[in-house]
Amino acid sequence: MGVLVNSKYAIISAVRNEAEIIKSTLNSVVHQELTPHKWVIVDDGSTDGTTQILKEYEREYSWIEVIEKNDRGHAKLGGGVVESFNVGLKEIDFRTIDYIVKLDGDLEFESDYFKSLISKFENNPKLGIASGLTYFKSSNNSLVKENAPLHYAIGPSKVYRVSCFKEINGLVQDLGWDVIDVIRAQSLGWETRNFPELKLLHLRPMSSKAGIMRGRFRNGLTDYLTGYHPLFLTARSIYRLFHYPYIFGGIMIFSGYVYGQIKVRKQLVTATEKKFIQKQQLKRLLGIKPVRK
Repeated sequence: MGVLVNSKYAIISAVRNEAEIIKSTLNSVVHQELTPHKWVIVDDGSTDGTTQILKEYEREYSWIEVIEKNDRGHAKLGGGVVESFNVGLKEIDFRTIDYIVKLDGDLEFESDYFKSLISKFENNPKLGIASGLTYFKSSNNSLVKENAPLHYAIGPSKVYRVSCFKEINGLVQDLGWDVIDVIRAQSLGWETRNFPELKLLHLRPMSSKAGIMRGRFRNGLTDYLTGYHPLFLTARSIYRLFHYPYIFGGIMIFSGYVYGQIKVRKQLVTATEKKFIQKQQLKRLLGIKPVRK
């Protein structure tokens, strides 16, 4: 089955100081074979010319709306993204769309990306959250996959079926929002996944905007906040020792998790959600993977 004629989607993007790369994302979206019903771009206080670029596209395309927020003086990672996303969400009428998209401003992708991804939803009524998979260019210009388990829809570009989005009560305004949404959707019986054949070129490596080492530490803290099993976290940290940034990336993930245990303590998931994700993680450690269509 192909994409239904009346399948409509709206995009929300939260951006800040992306002047050097934002045109790649803008051009990727405006050239989509399946045009968005609406694209709300929330400019979170950019000071580098991003706003002017966005306004140019807003004038040219009637379905683009730019919202300007005051500059808070710094980027607010994690919760700040969802805060801005929710500002854009107020401009979306759910009665007019079938899918809602959270899209970062540092991505480049083919013109059939959203058409192909939405067709996955149309072919599987149980699919609640999905994405393509991000890749970045190495120093020798080859594409390097940013690995993610198949069941995980990646944070930089997520498509939500509107009914699923409503059931999970939207996004949590904190670190780990892009893990908690998957946990909640799965616990409610929805399927979630990424499709590696649908490639997104990440114009900066994942979790690197504030520095890749800080990003890995934040990954570990997020793992604690979202209830990761200690054994799974340890295995994840060891795995990351052998991936860029070698050795230190894995150490920083483990350190972030331990920091969360000592300093933060309060987690963002319920006891039921924590039990659910830890059960899934132990299965993965034992090599038991969910069956995918």
